[in-house]
Amino acid sequence: MTAPVGESWDRSLARRKRTRKPRVAAAAGRSGAITDAETQLGVAFPPDLVATLRRHDGVDQDGEPFCIPGDYPLLPVDQILAENLRLQRYCTPDLAAAAEQHIVEAERKGNALLVAPGVWHPSWLLLSTSICGDYLVLDQRPGPAQGRIGEVVHDDVWDFEFWPSLAVLLERLADALEHDRPLRDSYGTGWAPSVNERDGLEWDVVGPGGAGDGP
Repeated sequence: MTAPVGESWDRSLARRKRTRKPRVAAAAGRSGAITDAETQLGVAFPPDLVATLRRHDGVDQDGEPFCIPGDYPLLPVDQILAENLRLQRYCTPDLAAAAEQHIVEAERKGNALLVAPGVWHPSWLLLSTSICGDYLVLDQRPGPAQGRIGEVVHDDVWDFEFWPSLAVLLERLADALEHDRPLRDSYGTGWAPSVNERDGLEWDVVGPGGAGDGP
């Protein structure tokens, strides 16, 4: 059973304080700002995302931000709103229809979803952007994969699914920080936490799972 988001945050931050991990912004997202973002975007944020934003509205961008593997800093509500409004303007009906057809075809064949640069689905909610211009996405498209965390890479065709859900990602992140072991994504890639010379959190790619690894 996956741990509640709040519990995973408690464990991650407790470990960060003991090992001088980068500082997560202390300010919680205001309920009014979250509701306003949902209204403007015309979507309801899933409960795990709301719980995360109410706990920490993004990260402190000074120095070394607290990043999810792939160099994805947690965005505050106002940036999530701005980025997704931009993508809504970009995603024309033709682009949306093409993305839906592509996803349906992959599901019908039982294949992993591969996403090319420029593909966007209107039921995807952007959570973060990397320094390279890649996107970390929460998939709200109805169906068995609803709630998964995906990645859209800016310059290559890429496996979409990164983690089954936001709650799973945060629980595995907490496990990795608490037990100093790799955080593994949906394809088995491991990301080992380390602290660089600037006291910044880094995630180093490691090989296939082994003894002592988390799930």
